[in-house]
Amino acid sequence: MRRRRDTLSAAGTDPEEIYANAFAANLLMPEYEVRRLRRGKRASDLDLALRFGVSREAAKRRLADLGIDPR
Repeated sequence: MRRRRDTLSAAGTDPEEIYANAFAANLLMPEYEVRRLRRGKRASDLDLALRFGVSREAAKRRLADLGIDPR
């Protein structure tokens, strides 16, 4: 059975979807590791994406959510 996202989850306003996204981001890209990599060798969003095996957009979003300049 293939389930599709409904309009509420696709809008990014469903509290369960927001929680699930935050959980996944923390699991895949732990805050302490993201901050350590940015501090040390000043890893770019592309470096982070490759390191964590996520899309570049996901890495950029994680940096933004953590309040880290994506430069």
